[in-house]
Amino acid sequence: MKEHGYEITQEMYATMFEEHEDIKALFNHDNMVVHPGETKKKQPLLLAQAVHAYAENIDNLSLLESAVDRITKKHVSANVKPEHYGIVGRHLLNAVKKVLGEKAKPEICDAWEKAFNFLAELFIETENNLRKEEAAKKEVSNLGCRCTLG
Repeated sequence: MKEHGYEITQEMYATMFEEHEDIKALFNHDNMVVHPGETKKKQPLLLAQAVHAYAENIDNLSLLESAVDRITKKHVSANVKPEHYGIVGRHLLNAVKKVLGEKAKPEICDAWEKAFNFLAELFIETENNLRKEEAAKKEVSNLGCRCTLG
């Protein structure tokens, strides 16, 4: 993933956005272009770096806790839904196969699929928890304080 990550994520976004306008709408389009002075698109680069960090730390995911928290907040604010993960996973694995070609052995693809599914479940759970927390805070603030002391 370190060597081909950017190319893989570029391919993933291209095919996914072509098929799913609803998912494309969740992204900041400014992050999908190469800006003057840069050589890569920000969103595919960030995803490639995140996937690489995940692969490097798969045996010690606590090192990724702050990144998971940050990404979770972005996903909740962008209204990412649990069903989006299956779509992203399918496009990511197809991109791995396309970019790596014959190097994408079944055991490699199976391992990436399992790793992606684990991470997707982690994000779905943390995002659902954050949504529940936000809903509870909103409910409390909507109630207001109707009591007096004394």
